Amino acid sequence: MKPGEKVYERTMWAFTNSLNDTYEFIFGYFDHVTGKSLEVKFGPGSEHLLEEHSLSIKSEVKGCNVPKSIFGDLSAKNFESTDMYSSELMDLVEWIGLISLADDDDEPDSSDAGLSDGYLRLEGNVDVAIDSLVSDIDPFISLYSIPEPNDIMKVSVTSVGGLVNPKIINDLANAIQSKVDHFVLVVSGFTDTPISWYNKPHGFLTSGENLYVQVRNSRLNTCLTARYCGAYDSFS
Repeated sequence: MKPGEKVYERTMWAFTNSLNDTYEFIFGYFDHVTGKSLEVKFGPGSEHLLEEHSLSIKSEVKGCNVPKSIFGDLSAKNFESTDMYSSELMDLVEWIGLISLADDDDEPDSSDAGLSDGYLRLEGNVDVAIDSLVSDIDPFISLYSIPEPNDIMKVSVTSVGGLVNPKIINDLANAIQSKVDHFVLVVSGFTDTPISWYNKPHGFLTSGENLYVQVRNSRLNTCLTARYCGAYDSFS
């Protein structure tokens, strides 16, 4: 929106005449080439209203049960014809969701600079699994159980919170891809986050969901994306 445009003037009128409560806005101003965060400047007298928010990051290695079939049927030859509702893919997405739900219990550590919303990677065998990974999740949220057979493995989980721009997410994915064969990138945000798919209209109800999962295989150079679709999603 720009001053003088109808949408801008209508929005300003609503702020002045209709919205009398206090609201919190998160602004991000980034260089479109480098993705570097730039200073956001407002008018005089607004300094006391502004608060700087930095990205927060938390990394940990946890032991959990990993189904042996977790990446089994998602090979390169199946990527073009994979049914998005096939049991293999849904099992994978649900397992990733389980790891993500278990990771939400702790507050992120803000002592370091963050890069993305999160990624998972498998590292190898361990002796002890986190038994509470499933039992601690409210059954109202999920009744998922880990498929058999499965192995106890180490899973590296890195979670980042804050206003993350697409350039940073892309840079993180490229950096991880150069180091591991398999990894999962999970991006989630507000329902009305300004994201569009295939240049479709975006709004709170229409195409407003911002939750997607990417399963990447660096060795095969493949990427499978699963995203949340709402009832009013124009792309689905």
